[in-house]
Amino acid sequence: MVQELELYVCGDVSMAEDVNQTLRAIIQTCGHMNTIAVDNVLKRLREENRYHEDIFGITLKTAEVTHRGRVEAKNRRSTSSS
Repeated sequence: MVQELELYVCGDVSMAEDVNQTLRAIIQTCGHMNTIAVDNVLKRLREENRYHEDIFGITLKTAEVTHRGRVEAKNRRSTSSS
């Protein structure tokens, strides 16, 4: 099963842990492995460049970013005035 496995995971950090946990569960169930064995499989896949994660930062909604930016600017303004 794992001998031919190659994985490329690409997406934002919010989904990365879910993908990793799902992958671990699949390997553990299908391979009849314990947690340490699963860790070793994933380590070997990474070392052989057969498992790569291209994970980018947290994606925030425009309104959240705008609000946070305004609050931070307001805070900077009030501390620089003091």
